[in-house]
Amino acid sequence: MSLEDFIPEIKYLNDQELRMKVAATFDEAREIGGWTWEELAELPFTVNIPGVTITLREHMRSVAYMTNQAYQMMQTCYGEKHPEYKWNYDYLMAGALLHDVGKIIEYGKDENGRPYVNERGKLMHHCISGSCLAAKNGLPDEVVHMIAVHVQDGTKKYRSPEAAVINKIDLLNFDPFKAFAGIAQNY
Repeated sequence: MSLEDFIPEIKYLNDQELRMKVAATFDEAREIGGWTWEELAELPFTVNIPGVTITLREHMRSVAYMTNQAYQMMQTCYGEKHPEYKWNYDYLMAGALLHDVGKIIEYGKDENGRPYVNERGKLMHHCISGSCLAAKNGLPDEVVHMIAVHVQDGTKKYRSPEAAVINKIDLLNFDPFKAFAGIAQNY
């Protein structure tokens, strides 16, 4: 399996240099985390919802797909009438693709193959480790920002328009599964 197999939505990136940096970030995260693509394809998207069956791959693909659709709808609904609102599509999609890349190094697997938050994950939430990896791989500050503030911890921080989209779409792909598990929303 390759990155393109793991997350085909990388094709949404028109900027080839940006695509290469996104791919390098994924590759480095996988290397640091010690995962194969096949193992990553089975990794749950969260260890905080007991019994969750949604994988990190499914979650990342859904966030990327929904972000692309949201961008298209915003352009349809607002684009012509409100040209003052400009979205950087490639940055938006890079943020969507990489928003949870830090989970690849935040999670480990125990002796029974069950995922858990490892020592690195206890020290650095995935939004921190993911944004550090993205910066290290030369992604623009705007993309690093989206990764850093995509979680609720960033509610009192400025979010760029693109980061606000990623945050809301990520929550649309997280909160319902908390509700299915009977877990209260704490905000």
